[in-house]
Amino acid sequence: MRFFRLFSSIALIFCSTAYSISETAQKQILHLAAVGEIDEAIKAYLQHSQTSKEHSIDLLEQIGTKIIQLGFKTQDPETCLLSLFGANIARLPVDRKFLTRAFKSSNPLLQSAALQTLSMEEMDDTENILKEGVKSDFLMIRLETLFQLVQRHSRHAMGLVESLKNILHPQLHFFFPEFYALDGSDESINILKQMTHDPNIFVRVSAILSAVKYDRDTLLPVIRAVVTHPHPVEQEAAAFALGFFKDIDAKIKLERLTKSPSPDVRLAASLSLLKLGFFEHKEEIVRLAKSGHPFAISTLSEVGGGNQELVELLKSPHHMTRYRAAYALLKQRDPRCVPTITEILVTPTYDLNLVPFFSPARSLSSFESYFGPIKETELKNSIASYTNYIKQSLLIEALDLGESYFLNIATTLLSLKKSEMIPILVRLLENLQSKEAIELLKKSTQMPGAPFIRSYANLAMYRLGNFKEFDKATIEFVKDSVSNEMISFQPLDLDPRNKTQKNAFQLTPSERSQLLLETFEALLVRHESEGIDLILECILKGHPNNRYALAGLLLKMIQ
Repeated sequence: MRFFRLFSSIALIFCSTAYSISETAQKQILHLAAVGEIDEAIKAYLQHSQTSKEHSIDLLEQIGTKIIQLGFKTQDPETCLLSLFGANIARLPVDRKFLTRAFKSSNPLLQSAALQTLSMEEMDDTENILKEGVKSDFLMIRLETLFQLVQRHSRHAMGLVESLKNILHPQLHFFFPEFYALDGSDESINILKQMTHDPNIFVRVSAILSAVKYDRDTLLPVIRAVVTHPHPVEQEAAAFALGFFKDIDAKIKLERLTKSPSPDVRLAASLSLLKLGFFEHKEEIVRLAKSGHPFAISTLSEVGGGNQELVELLKSPHHMTRYRAAYALLKQRDPRCVPTITEILVTPTYDLNLVPFFSPARSLSSFESYFGPIKETELKNSIASYTNYIKQSLLIEALDLGESYFLNIATTLLSLKKSEMIPILVRLLENLQSKEAIELLKKSTQMPGAPFIRSYANLAMYRLGNFKEFDKATIEFVKDSVSNEMISFQPLDLDPRNKTQKNAFQLTPSERSQLLLETFEALLVRHESEGIDLILECILKGHPNNRYALAGLLLKMIQ
């Protein structure tokens, strides 16, 4: 777990470390900061720095650090969370007592933030504080804490894993093979082998997939035996593993599985044979894809081929079959997918709810529509996050179709004001830096009825430089925005079953927060002393909750 990386490294060179601020003024400012009179300290600092025309790194560091430390001392979970966010921006050491207290909070966001902070540390007492996370009321936090401890090879880690496994219902034991595979000790590998014979089939399958994930080929003899088991779920997992481990001796067993009545088993076996170099087995994958098999269609996006069959699937009456086929064609850089890809991108999230879709053994994956009421907040956020992830992936892949195709898609998204796609779209246009892309961004800065798009387009033009007419609009946007609360976080999905490698358990700001933080980053890169003045002004006049992130930005700038 880690904070979403918001900031590129900022290197600022100050010409002189000699202060023009008098010693008396410095002592006054430091005293005001020390007693918690932050506003007065900033007012005094600005008064003296504007007179001297220089900034004092030491004084700024004292003010920024004190703001965050004051946040740690409160009992309000939101303030504590914001303070921790600011500390992580600046990579400021966090008080150990606070981190211990954070794990005892009833707020899962705060627990998650504390865990993410500790995951980036290598201090002597980190493991002891991490153990507080094992006591959390939230299973997801406990599992993630154990993952950190096992990854650090803590001598108590596997004992804590066993303790948690013993108190959970056996139906939940499929979470645990990964810990033994990650640990990799002889004892853990022996337990992992035993788990391939567990009464619960999902534990058995999880043991095989964990061996693949952490490349534990010592389980290969066991996996060869599992291939002959009668259950198709085990056969699928074993076939997938044999292909991963490039087990050429398993060729005959895999070929038998290509005649299985289960299409998932046939697909897993054919894919493994393809990995072993027997390319004739791609035909079976194409046949399955032609029949509309979801995982076969997705597999063609990885292995290539079957383009004509995929184009035919674009005419399917089933929208998910069309969408998967379009994605596979996009991965193969076939422009015939563009109309369908555009359809996916412009469909509102409330009309297209995408969720990860796995085969019974979870060795094959795709995406699927979610049908049914969405009442729970965690479920709603999880679905929205994954849907946006898929859409962003499509948009990034569309760059490889060629600039003309990409710009057509971009123009459509902007004209329809698809706000959820704007942050990534603007970044991609900015990175293109072609004449046409810049003209589209410039045009978007004047788009009526779309302040979010105008703000992001203005920011892109500001970052590109050489367009001074956009500087004022960007700075005014900051001043107008900080009177409102700047940072709000996306709620966490606390269901461990929804945790995938592509949808990591992360604490990330909302889109509006992201826009402001990106704007501040650009200001800090472009303006040295002016950027410091603006941050201090925003701390002084903006929403009180903003000061913690702004303090982190201030510290980041002067490092």
